Amino acid sequence: MAQFSRDISPNTYLTNIILRLTKWKNSPLKSYNYEVDIVDLTDDIINPDVVLTSFDYGHSILFECKSKSLKEGQLKKYWDFIQNPQIFLRAFTLVDYGRIDDYYIDVPILTQISTICKDSRLQKYPLPVLELNPSTSKICLACNDFQQGHMYQAMHKMFNCMTVPAQIIKLHTAQYIDPHDDCRAFVKRLLGEAILTFLLSQVPPEVETKSMDSNEKDIKPIELEPKELAKIMYGDLWDLISPQKQKQIRNKILRVFKRLTHRDNKYLTGIVEFQKGKLVIKADISTHEAIRKFGTRLEASLDFIINGVCKGRETTIEEFIKR
Repeated sequence: MAQFSRDISPNTYLTNIILRLTKWKNSPLKSYNYEVDIVDLTDDIINPDVVLTSFDYGHSILFECKSKSLKEGQLKKYWDFIQNPQIFLRAFTLVDYGRIDDYYIDVPILTQISTICKDSRLQKYPLPVLELNPSTSKICLACNDFQQGHMYQAMHKMFNCMTVPAQIIKLHTAQYIDPHDDCRAFVKRLLGEAILTFLLSQVPPEVETKSMDSNEKDIKPIELEPKELAKIMYGDLWDLISPQKQKQIRNKILRVFKRLTHRDNKYLTGIVEFQKGKLVIKADISTHEAIRKFGTRLEASLDFIINGVCKGRETTIEEFIKR
C-alpha cells in the first residue's frame, strides 16, 4: 500500500478509518463478521461512503461520512431506506443474501464535527451520529440511537465508545482515494504506480543487476490501460468499489493520460504517448542515471498534470481540523 501525503479530504479520511477498522485484528466488527460490502456507492437515490455487511447476522451498516453540513433530502432518503431495507439489499449489495426476512440496516453518520447533534434536521430524521475524536482515539455514539433489531445491543457494544488504535487514527496509508475529492493524492499515486509498473516490466528479477548496470538500451515500451492501472492502485478493494465510482476512476485516469501526453508537457516529449485509450511509456531506464532522469522529468511535470486535471484545490484534513 503506497505512502501518501495527507492531502486527502476529511470525508476520505473517515472512509479510510472504517476500512482500516475492518482489517484491525482486535476490531469489534470482527466479532460479528462484518465485511466491506460496497465502497463509495454513487447512486441517484443514496450514496453511503462505506457499507459493511454481516451476512451471518443479517445486518448492514451504511456509513455516511460528514465533514460539512447535513442535507435534509439526503437524510430523508436514508430514513426511507431504513423502513424498507430489503430494497437496499436487492438493489445495491454486491453479495447475494438469503436471509432477507430478518435483514435490516443502520445508517450512522460518522463525523468529526462536535456540534453536529445540534442540527434540528437530526430530530426530524434521527439517524445515529458517531463522533470520531482523534485526540482521545475514540468513536462514540454522540446522539440518537440505532435501529431496534437483533443487532441493537451489538451496535451499542461496538459503538457506544470504541477505542481505536493510534496507528489507524494517524492513517499513514490510504487504502481508498477519491478521484475528485482527493485529486492531487490520486494523481500522485497513479503516477507512482505507473512508474513502478514500468520499471518492473523492464527489469526481470533474474537479470536485475546486469540490466541496471549495463549501458545497453534494450527498451520495451509498455502499454497501460485505465482499468488495469486502477486495479493496481486499489488492489483487493477495486471489486468492492461501486460500478459508478469505478467508471469515474477510469475516466480520471484517462484524463491524466491525456495530460501526460499533452503537447505542452515538454518534460515527457518522446517518452510517453497516448494511443487508443492507452498510455504508452518508452523511457530509457537502462542505467541508474536514466532512471533518475525519468523520475525527475515526471516530478517536474507533476504540477502541469495536476493543474490540468484537478479543478481547484482540495481541503486537506489538517486544514479542516484547524477550522
